[in-house]
Amino acid sequence: MEGVHEALEHMIAIESLTLIELPYLESLRDCFGNFSLLHDLTIHNCSKLRCLPPCLSHSVEYLTISSSTNPWLEKDVSKKKGGEWPKIAHIPCLDLSK
Repeated sequence: MEGVHEALEHMIAIESLTLIELPYLESLRDCFGNFSLLHDLTIHNCSKLRCLPPCLSHSVEYLTISSSTNPWLEKDVSKKKGGEWPKIAHIPCLDLSK
């Protein structure tokens, strides 16, 4: 999934981003910290995604992780205590759909 990472590294003025049907995407790089305008992030059907980016911009207000995303990731963020929770705890509107 190098192409996805490379494309995202060059985009800084993104306000909304939806990642859909990326079955081989396992991680997201640090470039998300550069998205100072990003308000809405949706992740759907990324079945191998095991972790969220280490630095999600504090501008993110809405995060949706759908039920078809990796069950391990969903479980880790929904417990509010797993390794992924500190990465999203600052986001006011979370939709961790089942």
